[in-house]
Amino acid sequence: MSSYTKRKKPERAMIKSGTIILLLSLLPSQLFSQLDAAKKTDPQSSQESAFQKGQRYFYQKKFEMAEVMFLDALKDDPENALTYSYLGDLALAKKHYEGALGYYLKAVELRPESGENNFRLAQTYYYKGNAGKAIEHFLRTYELDNSMKFALYHAGLASLMLNRDKESAVKYWEEYIILAPDDPQKENIERVIELLKNPDFIIPPPESGISVEDALKRGIQKDIPENPDPPDPKLDRYEGLYDNREL
Repeated sequence: MSSYTKRKKPERAMIKSGTIILLLSLLPSQLFSQLDAAKKTDPQSSQESAFQKGQRYFYQKKFEMAEVMFLDALKDDPENALTYSYLGDLALAKKHYEGALGYYLKAVELRPESGENNFRLAQTYYYKGNAGKAIEHFLRTYELDNSMKFALYHAGLASLMLNRDKESAVKYWEEYIILAPDDPQKENIERVIELLKNPDFIIPPPESGISVEDALKRGIQKDIPENPDPPDPKLDRYEGLYDNREL
């Protein structure tokens, strides 16, 4: 039977801030010499399975070694969905979207009831520009695990950024802020919802060369009074809202 260790759920801003930044790739000879060194200096290493070593290296941010261990772990347990999920994270961090997609699809195939796996799959579809599949799996995430409310936020984000669909974005975001009233970005999200519901606000077509982010910021700027109160220098009015939570 496949082992499956409980893994920390992705956070709402995971798509950017939680994405792993990999070190520069090492040549195979360098990589395996590091692995040999780790075995010699770490008495715990010889007692661990390849999967456990992969997890440990992953959280120590020794990502190249983690990847080797996870690939080795698949030889012993090719049905472990979590191994595929970790490998997907590593591929996604390197922007190897096709590779990440393959790993996450396998993880979902093995554990279709996992909200976390569906969320990661949705992220990858977003990066690849596939709005339909991204939204499908973000919604599937929340359907499977209603504690992952942030998936609705991302469904709205995919609708807006990829489809330029104001109505769907408003629908998902209004549902999200009802379910997550304590979100620190609630006020900013509400302001964008208000802007999107304004019939005079039109998102320009892709061929215009104007990004959705620029259109939103221009629209919000129009609502700022001519002589506003001095901003708190410690705060960024737009921080967190357009910081690539859209992946």
